[in-house]
Amino acid sequence: MDPILSMTEIERRLLEFQRRLAAEGSTEIVAAKSVAWLFSEDCVFYAQALQIRVPLAAGNARLAARLAQSDAAREIGVEVRAFGTVGEAVYCTLYVPTNPEDARDHRIEGLKLGVPTQAVPLRTVTSALRWRFMQFFGKPATMLQVMMTPLHVARVLAGCCEIPGDPD
Repeated sequence: MDPILSMTEIERRLLEFQRRLAAEGSTEIVAAKSVAWLFSEDCVFYAQALQIRVPLAAGNARLAARLAQSDAAREIGVEVRAFGTVGEAVYCTLYVPTNPEDARDHRIEGLKLGVPTQAVPLRTVTSALRWRFMQFFGKPATMLQVMMTPLHVARVLAGCCEIPGDPD
């Protein structure tokens, strides 16, 4: 397997891949200039959209870099998946499989980039009070840890609480 790249190179490749797909009309996600790293504590489902707390935690980029450079990522691989854009940033998650079987189930070998055809509806929340309200009344976004696909998002937004472990 090829060595895992630096975060700068991972972000460059993701943005390049996303721009190419957008130019071909293969994705609703518009071309972005930067990557914002999401973790489950930054998100909640409410009002038919994935609500994102902004500004994101200062340590998100460092945590994503640490995960991407971890021993597990070097040995097994890593998946970077885009969800949508707000402003000039594309919001993404980074997933490192827990073992080789998990990597095989997610078809991860080396660096895997994912940009969905349909963008996940994203809304930013800047008010701390509004964020608390969203956390209380919304659905937790812990399913980001299993790499949501648009199908998963549709199920969550439709009110289904059970999300299958296999995102494909």
